[in-house]
Amino acid sequence: PRPPDLLQDLPPAPRVRAEAMSGCALSVSGGMRRAGRANLHLLACFASSFSHLQDLPGISTGKRALGVPQPPPFRTGTFVTHRLPQSSLPSSHVLFRRQRASSLRFFSMRESEDKKASHVTGKTTVAKANWLKLVQINWEDENGKSMTWEAVERMTGAEDTAVASPAEPSVYGVAILPILQTKGQADEVMLITQFRPPIGKMCVETPAGLVGKGEDMHETAWRELKEETGLTVGHMIDDDASYLYNDPGITDAGCKLLVVAVDADEASNKAALERGAQGEVYGLAAEGEAIRQLRVPLQGLRCRLNALTAEGYAVDGKLHCFARGLEVAQKLMK
Repeated sequence: PRPPDLLQDLPPAPRVRAEAMSGCALSVSGGMRRAGRANLHLLACFASSFSHLQDLPGISTGKRALGVPQPPPFRTGTFVTHRLPQSSLPSSHVLFRRQRASSLRFFSMRESEDKKASHVTGKTTVAKANWLKLVQINWEDENGKSMTWEAVERMTGAEDTAVASPAEPSVYGVAILPILQTKGQADEVMLITQFRPPIGKMCVETPAGLVGKGEDMHETAWRELKEETGLTVGHMIDDDASYLYNDPGITDAGCKLLVVAVDADEASNKAALERGAQGEVYGLAAEGEAIRQLRVPLQGLRCRLNALTAEGYAVDGKLHCFARGLEVAQKLMK
């Protein structure tokens, strides 16, 4: 797998493929660079989960700075290969390293010089509700053919723009994965449960919230963690620049995932954990929120999440992919 932020070092291409020499491969299809980046949102969660693997037995990771060479000019119908040692991947995307896998190959192909990258040309609002709006997006495919697409966007309070920005979502949120650290005990994860009307189920997820206009996402993260769990952040474990697009075929809604450490022995955090164990409810009651703490061991997280699914809960995709990344990495490192 390749870290999503490395896509910026390659020119637009109809198809980008990242392949490990040992046979592990990922294919991403799509003409737009934005779409290519979006389709890697689960990989970003999967990769970021490896950042915590040094605390688990039997896992080796690489954390050296990476200088990506500028790709040579593309020729029609040719492949260009970039070799990157797995031990030199950036710390924000720590990937597994197998003894027999010595490098990664990154391929990109441009089919023909008379084709250009698909791109958005404009959009119009079809309908508005309180928090969402339906938009019709005008775009051109790689052959220059005009096309339309229907999508949903969060309301921003700003006037619609003629052309959608490909750089970032119109509104984005931040999710916080708190790692509870208690002296003399194995690490745990503080999750939350709340009812989600669109799926009609109680959902297991991480604390999260929308980033306000002009607000720093870290300020949002610390505030949401306090409001939804009563906990205070100790320090950052992993901060990632990637936007995670959970359903890029329907919406441009994006999210960033932060992994933080929480000192469970600190007095205020200890008190919050005790209140949570007694069933304290968090959230804004006026908006129907009834958020409860869910304390789960980090080791075996995926198994626990699957058990909750069997009990009738829904599990947030970012969270489950993080848990799956931890488990799969351990299997691949054996």
